[in-house]
Amino acid sequence: MRRQPWVMSEADTFDLLNAIDERLATPALHQHQRDVLVRLRTILEDDIAVVEAAIAMRAASDGPCAETCTA
Repeated sequence: MRRQPWVMSEADTFDLLNAIDERLATPALHQHQRDVLVRLRTILEDDIAVVEAAIAMRAASDGPCAETCTA
């Protein structure tokens, strides 16, 4: 049985990004911990960019006459 992917809300994603940035500002961070946090931040930022691009593409394809115009 295939499991559904887990999705984090946009608000939670931004909260996590803020927490990551706060932790990265801490001087008592080992290099490995810093690398992991930077990688996680990159993944989250990439996911946000993909979602924003998909929303922009959908908005562009739904133009002002998407429901009433015919090809």
